[in-house]
Amino acid sequence: MSNFKMVCRKTIHNDCLKEFVKEKRDLQVFFKTTDLWTSNRMMGYICIIAHFVDDDWKPQKRIVKFTAMETPHTGVAMFNTMVKFIREWNIEDKLFAVTLDNASNNGAMMKLLKAHLLNKNMLFCGGRLFRQHCGAHVTNLTCQAGLEFLSPIISKIRESVKYIRSSPARKEKFEEIVAQLGISYGKRPTLDVCTRWNSTYMMLDTAKEFRQVFNSLEIQDPNYTFNPSHEEWDNAATVCRLLKVFYEATNVISGTKYPTANLYLHEMLKVKLTLDQQTFEEESEMHSMLKYMKKKFDKYWKVSWLDLCIPMVLDPQFKLNYIEFRFDLEFGDEAIGMITKIKNVIQGLFNEYLKLNGNGLDPRSQGVDIEMGTTDDDPLATWDRHVTVRAQSGGEASLELESYLSKYMIKSTSDFRSRMTPETVEALVCLQDWIRASGNTQRSMDSVHDITVEGEEEP
Repeated sequence: MSNFKMVCRKTIHNDCLKEFVKEKRDLQVFFKTTDLWTSNRMMGYICIIAHFVDDDWKPQKRIVKFTAMETPHTGVAMFNTMVKFIREWNIEDKLFAVTLDNASNNGAMMKLLKAHLLNKNMLFCGGRLFRQHCGAHVTNLTCQAGLEFLSPIISKIRESVKYIRSSPARKEKFEEIVAQLGISYGKRPTLDVCTRWNSTYMMLDTAKEFRQVFNSLEIQDPNYTFNPSHEEWDNAATVCRLLKVFYEATNVISGTKYPTANLYLHEMLKVKLTLDQQTFEEESEMHSMLKYMKKKFDKYWKVSWLDLCIPMVLDPQFKLNYIEFRFDLEFGDEAIGMITKIKNVIQGLFNEYLKLNGNGLDPRSQGVDIEMGTTDDDPLATWDRHVTVRAQSGGEASLELESYLSKYMIKSTSDFRSRMTPETVEALVCLQDWIRASGNTQRSMDSVHDITVEGEEEP
């Protein structure tokens, strides 16, 4: 140890900065998400996250900016920060969409940023898809709106959970009653975090399984005074069934190791259908709660349904056929107009990508004489002109889009087959164990199930 020479602080500092610059250079790609956060020192920060696809077609995300912002956090101040950022990273021509929550300053900032980039012709489809509304944030707003109406019930259940967890004696008493009633539910009520609706849902969902235990505890322990009434327990159970759809949707669309854009429409339609199918008595508190939740969700749906459909069309499992099928069921006569809008956006997006590849341009701008060898007296002149213009304008390429949309969809699920010989199974199981034992971190630590499924898919 006496011969070890400690690296100096300056060297470490320089190495860190050098690595940062290198990684920054590698990450100068697609910008997508921003968020604002205030530290406990009351300093405002803006966080910018880039989402992109790497050379292996795997989705990636990186925090590319985390900088302090002076108050007030107005749309203009955020716009100035954003413009400085995209110039610093040289990605003005690489931005496709920005995902934000529904705060008013975000809306003001996006109007300024959209106008700025449109002025430079750097947005697809006139910026129609540039502003993306955060589905997880809207889900949170919708659920919080519903939970506001159940505040008295939630408070009672929260205090009940606190009570049984406040001392060993109370925990023992609770478990004693659980055993007496023969309840085999494995989980136990956990205390929620008030600002996180999903944790409140999990608290309610678990606590309702022990309503009989709490009822018995109320009789046996005079100090326990928080037990909800029979009607309140019923309402809590009803709300849990409703929130379960939101909870599952949030888990799906919040994934980071798989693409999520093509999954949003599925989950949002489930939420919409659940809200539309619920019915309660007109004057009941549950009816008021449902009405408020639907109002919150419908506001989001109106401004985002079209954006949610585009990734679905590009998913070979579903394409336009799925949307036509679902929208016909859900929206009836309105579906025709909605489908037309989707087709127009897809076609416009495709045409703009053609231009990037040198297609879709005016043939005259390419130096092509479309009238060479023809005269006005030639009956084929008009046809030749049409063929030339169509070829140079990407008409043939457009057939690619038509072909894609008209082909059969890929099945979203496939039958599981197991035709491997015992020798193959042995080789896979042993190899997996040897790789783990060797500590070779360069190879994927897939499970036996994953490896066998992959093996079945090989020709």
